[in-house]
Amino acid sequence: MEALLDCVISVPSHVKWSESNGEILFFDEEREQIFGLDYVGTDAFLRLARREPVAKVIDDLLREYEVERSVLEHDLTQLLNDLRDRGIIWIERPPEQ
Repeated sequence: MEALLDCVISVPSHVKWSESNGEILFFDEEREQIFGLDYVGTDAFLRLARREPVAKVIDDLLREYEVERSVLEHDLTQLLNDLRDRGIIWIERPPEQ
């Protein structure tokens, strides 16, 4: 998780997404696949989609939900890796300073 803390995400142009009733549906035009997120995943994604660093999103979500930091970090890492592996997001590391 350490490696992801300063990262931000972006959504490739071939992925379209929309939010409805607290959930997000993604449509990958290249793979012709649909993928959805539940309420909590949607909340995390919307924060990340504003290009907020993962560390800030974790801190914000800890204030919103009753969950242990280690559990949230694990779940968010799994979500990010899953979305990346499906081609729905790109994980971007900040430039070295």
